This record gives sequence, structure tokens and C-alpha cells, in this order.
Amino acid sequence: MTKLQVQRIEENQVEDISYVSQLANLTELTLSKNKFNDISPISKLAKLMQLDIGQLDITEISPLQDLKQLILLYSYKNNITDIGLLQNLKNLVEIQLSKNQISDITPLNFLHKLQKLYLDDNLIIDLSPLRYLTNLETLSLDNNRISDISALRLLVHLKQLLISNDDETSQIGNNTISDISPLKNLVNLNILQLQNNQIVDLSPLDKIDDLTVLNVKNNKVCDLSVIYSKINRQKFSVKQINFRDNYIDDECSHSSEAAHIFGDQKEPTSELLMMSRNMKCFFMQNNKVEENYKQYYDLKINFKRNKITFIEKVNKLNQKLQNIQLYFSSAIAAQFQMYSVCNDQ
Repeated sequence: MTKLQVQRIEENQVEDISYVSQLANLTELTLSKNKFNDISPISKLAKLMQLDIGQLDITEISPLQDLKQLILLYSYKNNITDIGLLQNLKNLVEIQLSKNQISDITPLNFLHKLQKLYLDDNLIIDLSPLRYLTNLETLSLDNNRISDISALRLLVHLKQLLISNDDETSQIGNNTISDISPLKNLVNLNILQLQNNQIVDLSPLDKIDDLTVLNVKNNKVCDLSVIYSKINRQKFSVKQINFRDNYIDDECSHSSEAAHIFGDQKEPTSELLMMSRNMKCFFMQNNKVEENYKQYYDLKINFKRNKITFIEKVNKLNQKLQNIQLYFSSAIAAQFQMYSVCNDQ
């Protein structure tokens, strides 16, 4: 047993792990979802590189302070408030601390090897300790208390950034981001989730050309100029976009950028879809759009709760409809009774 390198006992009824202190050669240990909350035996496992102590209802992680070889640490769904000892674990590459009670992330300032950091569902306000973690590629901060993201402006290797709020918690003091200008130089971003914030201006995204997922549901967006600009430069690579619950209407869509691309056409938002051949999902529920939509291929479109009154049927749509999922209000869906359209339930 002393030569054992990997031990996994997750999702059991284990109440005592004192025996693991004898497993000095362990490099990987998974203890999540058990019934004990004393992790002190782990303190002697100096060779540990991967540790999962998630969902144990622990309140402190001091036994980890000498585990200098740790690369991956998962301690989600606990009641941790103090992460001070992590400043000494400088080999950490990935940390999962979601669903704790953490407010001060200052100790993370010293972890320059970090590539993935998950801090969802905590009490974080100040992001300044992340300022120089320039190797970060994934950063998840959903459901915190963040309003200022200026500390992220130097994280140029970020590929995935999530700073959203859940629908059911968006009104009770969670993230309230309005200014996303610090993101303008994060050109490697490909997934950006910012739903349920206070964002009005998307122009800082103009030079982020590798985005494949953009979610700004339930913000205050009206102007889509940045999207039209990307199309004009043939730099629009988004496959899934969510503008649900914003302030987008036909008038807002008629920006100077849209006019430059589409001339005098009256339906720039629909033309946007037509020119975005890579897009697979387009969500626009609960806006003020009144346009007629037509000729979309291999695309899931959701325009529920807008002001659309008629949708033109064309032969090409009929030919391709099996590859399309359309979501409209029931009144509009009735126009497509001959087709397989998904309507309100």
C-alpha cells in the first residue's frame, strides 16, 4: 500500500481518512463527496500533485500548506473563507474553489503558473490580485459581487471568461459589470459569458476576432455596431450568440456600420444572420425587433417575445428546414403549420 500513487474514494460514506497519512507516495488523491471534514492526514503527503477535496463541508485548508508539489487543487462546495496558505503553493496550475465563502483572493497574486481558475459563487469584489496572473487561460467568476474588471486588462492569454449571474440571483447583489473596456486587448478570448449584468456598450469586443460563444443575455445592449463591423471585416466567427432580454430594436440596429454594409435595407439584423454562415444558435427573445426573418440554414433561432408579425416563407427555407430549429411566439409559429417549427409550449 505504501507504494500506491493514486487513490480515489469519492462519493462514498467515508468518515475517517487517517490511513492516508501512511500513503507517502501518493501523487493523486480524490476524496470528494464523503462524510468526513477532517483533512489533517493529508498534510504528510508531500508528493501530492492532484487533490480533490470538494463537497466535504470543510471550513479551512491549513493541512495543505506544505504540499508544495500540488498542481491541481479542487475544493469546491465547501465553506472556506481563508485561502492565505495558497500563496506558498506556487506550482498550482489549476484551482477550483467554486461555491465557498471567499472574499479575499490576495494570496492568488503569487501563483504565476495558474492557467485555470474557478471562483464561481463566492463573495469576491476586488479582482486586483489577479492582475499579473498572465498565464491564465480560463477564468470563471460567476455569481460574485464584481463591478470593476479593470484588473483583467493584462490577461492576454485568456480564452474563456465567465462573469455572469444566474437568472434567479441576478437581482440580489451579485456581479454588476457595466464597463467591459478592460477586455479590449484580450484578443485570444473565444468564450465570453457576461449575462445578467449592466452592459450597454459592446464596442470593446471589436478586435476580439476568435469569439465563438458570446452571451450578453439580460444586459442593456442596444447598439450592434460591433457585430456589423466584424462582419464587414470578415472577422465574425461567433457560432452561438445570446442577446436575449436587452434593448435591441430595429432603430437601434440601424447603425452607421450597418448602413455601410447593408445600404438602405430595412432589416439589418436579419441580414446579419444571413451573412453569418458559421452561426448555429442565435437568441433574441424579449427585445423589440419587428423584422421579417427568412432563409436561415442549419441554425437555431429564438425570437420569442418580440414584435415580429410575419415571417416570409421561401422555397429554400422549405428545403432546409429539417436543419433549423425556430422558436417564435405561438401566433407567429402558426404561419408555419406546414413545417416542423418549435413554438411556445
